[in-house]
This record gives sequence, C-alpha cells and structure tokens, in this order.
Amino acid sequence: MTKILNHLYMDSEPNVSPPRKWWDWILHNAKEFKDNGDKILDRHSHNLDPIAFGYVHQLTESSFNNCLLMTPSIRQSDSSVNFPRVKILASYSIAPKKEDYDAILGLIKWCNEQHSFLKKHSSAIKKVSEYYKDKNRKMPPKCMIPKEILEQQLKELNEFRQKNK
Repeated sequence: MTKILNHLYMDSEPNVSPPRKWWDWILHNAKEFKDNGDKILDRHSHNLDPIAFGYVHQLTESSFNNCLLMTPSIRQSDSSVNFPRVKILASYSIAPKKEDYDAILGLIKWCNEQHSFLKKHSSAIKKVSEYYKDKNRKMPPKCMIPKEILEQQLKELNEFRQKNK
C-alpha cells in the first residue's frame, strides 16, 4: 500500500469507463464504499454476525476512507492559497491502519467461511473474488507519477515552503 500511496499519480486515469482521473474515481468509490457499508450496518444490525458487523464498522469508519472523502476539500484549500501539493495519493491521505487490514482479512475469512456453509444449499452463492498478480504486467504502471513530474512538483513545494517560512 505504501508504494501505491507514494506513486499513484492522481492526474492520471484509471482503466475505467467512462474515462476519469484518479481524483474522481477514488472519491466515487470511497463514497460508495461508505454508503454501502452503512446500509449493511443499518439493514442487518439485528441479524448480522457481530464479528462481521465489527469488521464492516471498522472499514466504514476508517480514518483512511474518511481521508479519501476529504480530498475535494484539501484540493480546494490548496487552490485558495496556491499550495503546490505533490499530486500523489500520499499527499491527500493517510495509510490504512493495522486495524483496517485486520478487518479486511477478517471479513474475507468470515465471508469464505459463510460461503463454505451456504454453498451446500444453493449454487447461486458466490465465492469472494480473489486477485492474482499479473506477472506480465507492464512496469512502471501508467498511473505511476513520472519521475520528471514528481521532481518538478517537489521543487515547487520546496520553493513555496522557502518563500513562506
């Protein structure tokens, strides 16, 4: 995650349709994640396993996701004072906490356990999706901030700091 935070160039475009910048895609997904998590907690609070409830709650209330939701405010504030922030994800967010990773892994484990039990009763029950790293992936990825842009933005940031001591 540290590599993503430190290298994801927010002005680049993810491979999604319709085309958009990472700013918009991340904000849209952070809102959707929060809204869907809150719906699960509201609709199923009486019958959801308390362990799963805890995992979902941890993730919907995580500092990481809340920081992602604040990105437009940070950008607006930067614009109002001409602050030259480096346009990588780490400049606008914090890293997820250990509790967030634990909740993700715990929720996946819980879902897989439920799948093992429920699949006996219906073939419509779907397994949790798994991600396998593509060994033939192009490097560096097109969403990685180009070295020359990073250097230029760091230079502008340092100049701004020197002028505003």
